[in-house]
Amino acid sequence: LKKAHERLISKLKCDPETLVYHIKRLRFVDGDPFVVEYTYYNSEVVSGITQEIASSSIFAYIREELKLEIGYVDMIISSDILSSEDAVLLGLEDGMPSLKTENVEMLRNGKIFACSVDVHHYRRAKFLKLSNYI
Repeated sequence: LKKAHERLISKLKCDPETLVYHIKRLRFVDGDPFVVEYTYYNSEVVSGITQEIASSSIFAYIREELKLEIGYVDMIISSDILSSEDAVLLGLEDGMPSLKTENVEMLRNGKIFACSVDVHHYRRAKFLKLSNYI
C-alpha cells in the first residue's frame, strides 16, 4: 500500500491521505503475452488484496468476498508507442505501436474503486463496443 499521488487522487476522487494498492500484471492469451496492466485500487473501497488474490481474479474477490456490485468502466482507447519495459514484456521491440486503454472502474452505486492503464499488444488486441440507444 502507498499514498495516492495527485493524478490518482483526481482519477479515484479520493482523499489525499488515501492508500492505494498498485498492481502490475502481465496477462496471456493462448500462451502469448497480450496486455500489461497497471492498476490502482482504492483501499478504502476494496480492502484486503493479497498476492494470492492479485494472482487470480481481483474482480471475483470484489464480487464474491467483499460482496460489492461492480457497475461499469469508463474507458479511453488510444494508440501509443511502447516503452522499453512494456516492449520486453509483450515480446515486441522498443518504440513499436501499442493500443492503450485508460480505465476508471466503478461500483454499481457510482463509487470509483480503481483506475488503470492497460498496454495491449497491437497485433492481438480487439475491442467490442456495445451501444444502447434507449
